[in-house]
Amino acid sequence: MRSGDPKVERRASRLINKLPKAKAKWEWPFASWANALTGIEKRPFALPTGTIHFADPNSTEMLILFVKAEAFKDDVDQIGANLLMDYIGANQGSEMFRIIRQEMRAAYDPRSDFIIMNKNQAILSLSATVEAERWPEVHTKMQEIYETSRAGGIERTGLKIQHDQLNRLYFNRFFSDPVWGAQFYLTEHPTGADGTITFPLLKRLKLCLWTR
Repeated sequence: MRSGDPKVERRASRLINKLPKAKAKWEWPFASWANALTGIEKRPFALPTGTIHFADPNSTEMLILFVKAEAFKDDVDQIGANLLMDYIGANQGSEMFRIIRQEMRAAYDPRSDFIIMNKNQAILSLSATVEAERWPEVHTKMQEIYETSRAGGIERTGLKIQHDQLNRLYFNRFFSDPVWGAQFYLTEHPTGADGTITFPLLKRLKLCLWTR
């Protein structure tokens, strides 16, 4: 589709137009769709700094949410940050689950999210829904867990568990979720690829735990 050969592009368009589709008319050319999907079109990525606090005196629960947009220098830094975020708050083996839910009994689903937006760019978040009166206590504990983990206070066994889960997640989604797989391919190869297709991020993922 990006061959530059008008004859090939017309043939590809005819084949696509024969595929089953919704009643709504698809007006974007493929290149525009790919740009929108991968974020190639330039748009601001950084989030504004600050704190939003909405107090409701009648509420019984409080949502605590930390969000940061981060650009990484390479695949190794991205995978390392993804592992660290998972160690802090993803899955039942994470620090926030173990401390905030099991030890403190203060939140039913504390978690972290690492959402890849583009090549070496991701949105990082930590969240917990807690009893309204206890939110300052949990907020402080979340900061403490984050800072301790960033400073290297990490248990190797727990990190290995998160690495194995992340490894399975990437490979399972790539082979079972076609939209995610297409987005991943376009992120790694936004201008297409000739010959053998490689995915450096997947290779780094396998090696990251043993090289950091």
